[in-house]
Amino acid sequence: MFSKRTIAAVGAFSMITAIAMTGHAQSRRHADPDADADPDADTDTPKPKAKAKTKAKAKAKARNADPDADADPDADTTKPRTKAKTRAKTKARSRDADPPADADADADAERERDRERERERDRQDREREREKAAADAEAANQKTKEKATETEAQLTSHNGAGGGEAYQAGTLGLSIPFTSIGAATGAAAGEAVPTVDIVYFLDNTAALDLIVGINVHRKHTVGAMGMSADSTLIGAAAGLGYRMYSSKNGLIAFLEPQAVISWPDTSSTDALSVNVGGSFGLERNLTPWFSVSGAIGATLNFASTFKDIQLATSAKLAANLYWR
Repeated sequence: MFSKRTIAAVGAFSMITAIAMTGHAQSRRHADPDADADPDADTDTPKPKAKAKTKAKAKAKARNADPDADADPDADTTKPRTKAKTRAKTKARSRDADPPADADADADAERERDRERERERDRQDREREREKAAADAEAANQKTKEKATETEAQLTSHNGAGGGEAYQAGTLGLSIPFTSIGAATGAAAGEAVPTVDIVYFLDNTAALDLIVGINVHRKHTVGAMGMSADSTLIGAAAGLGYRMYSSKNGLIAFLEPQAVISWPDTSSTDALSVNVGGSFGLERNLTPWFSVSGAIGATLNFASTFKDIQLATSAKLAANLYWR
């Protein structure tokens, strides 16, 4: 179809074109050393010189990205020591990067501790103040009680009942009458039996009064015919009273109900009598342990086996001695 001349021309043209292209490629390799010398080689596989340049560029980039990276470019990962140093430096940089935040946190914690210590001191101060107030109140209360007791003692040392030296629980007293006016004796009573009062204080306002008396009389009588006779009269009395004391305006007042069995003549049963009555009296202390008293009252007497009944008033002055 084509002539031999035409085919020869095309072949010559192809050879010239190939030679021209080869020369152009060599000139490019001289102009760019990094260019591929073999155009027919695989473009995916770089030559050693290109590899070295690529690794150098990667190393420069790694140094720019992390100056602490390992210097060995052929290593796949950083060494453990390099990693530890990197982490420590990273932490140091993180601490250095935000020092105000740590300082603020420390300051807040210190302020909180200061507030807690202040609250504890306030609580202790309040506790001490409460204890001091309680102690002061107790001392004031005790002082008030002592003052009241002292005042009462001063008053009763002059007035008697209510807390004086004598008028206290356990005190014994002896009341000796030196004047007695009127008494219920009864028709068959004979001679009245003189009595004394032994007082025992239950407290500063009440006392028991033990009434006792005895009478022994050796009698000498002369009859109408001049005949004389001697006889002995024996009498006794015992009773119990309850005294209730009160003090006012320097005087001690007492009210005493009492009952007394009197037997003026023990030789005759008809002389036995029972006296029931009461009296009201006033007492004045001359000293803390000595006083004088006066009392008035009334007595109902039953004698002769309750066949002889008598009602009479009485009055008595007495001297009173007390001891503990």
